Amino acid sequence: MGQRCSTLNPQELVNTVWSFARMHHSTPSVHSMLLAMQPHIEKQCHAYKPRYVVTLLWSLAQLRQEPMGLMEVLCGQLPRCCRVSKDVVMALVGLGELRNHPGEVLLGEMDGCLAGALEDALGGGGGRGGVGGGKRGGGWGGVGQVRGAAGEKNGRMGGENKGGEHGQPDEERERAGATRNPSSAGGQLRIFEVSQALYAYACLGYVPRKMLNVLEDNIQWFTQQVCVGMFFCVFSLCVRFLWLSVTVVLVFYLCSKFML
Repeated sequence: MGQRCSTLNPQELVNTVWSFARMHHSTPSVHSMLLAMQPHIEKQCHAYKPRYVVTLLWSLAQLRQEPMGLMEVLCGQLPRCCRVSKDVVMALVGLGELRNHPGEVLLGEMDGCLAGALEDALGGGGGRGGVGGGKRGGGWGGVGQVRGAAGEKNGRMGGENKGGEHGQPDEERERAGATRNPSSAGGQLRIFEVSQALYAYACLGYVPRKMLNVLEDNIQWFTQQVCVGMFFCVFSLCVRFLWLSVTVVLVFYLCSKFML
C-alpha cells in the first residue's frame, strides 16, 4: 500500500481519505491505509494547499482516527489555512469532533477570520440577508471539485465538475476572493456554517468573542434566520409525511379493489 501511495498526487490522496470519511467507513483496513499514507502526507504536507490540509483534518475526524504524529503535522499547517472562512469552519469541525485543542492563539485567529467574514456577509448582499441559507447537502465536498456530492450542490468534495462553489478552480476562486477580503474568499458564510463553527468552539472549550460580538449586534437577524430554517424543515417533513400517507392509502385502496 505504501508503494501505491507514492504514485498518488496530493489531490488524489486527499480525496481517497475523504471518500472513506464521507461513507463513515472506518475499519482496521482503513486504519492500515492511513498508516501507509502517513509518511507521504507528513513529507509533503507543507506544500499542500490549505483546502487539502483542512479536508484531511475533517476526514480524520469523521473516521475517528488520530494517527500518532499526523495530527501534529496537520495542526502545524493550520496557521496558513486561516485565510478562507469556509476552510476555517471545516478545520474547526474536525478539531471539535476530535476534541483536539490547537491552542488559544490559533483559535483566536480563526475567530477573527470568521468574524470578519460574518461582518462582510451581514453588511453586503442586501443588508442582513447577506449570509446564505441552510445546508442543501449532507456534508463537505472533496478538494478540487464542486462542493456538492457531499456538500452544497449535492453532486468543504467529490462532484462531477471541477472547481469551487461557483465553478472556478479552487486556487482561482480563493485568489479572487483574497483580493477583496481574505476571510470572505470562497463565498459567503451560510447559517449552518456559523452554527457548526460555534458548536466546534464549544467542544473545544473556547469562547469566540469576536464572532459572538458580531452576532450580538445582529441577534434579531440571527434569530430570524434560525426560525426560517426551522419552519422550512418542519414544512418539508409535513409534506413528506402527507405524500407517504396518500401513497399508503392509495395502495390499500387499489389492493382492496383488485382483491374484491
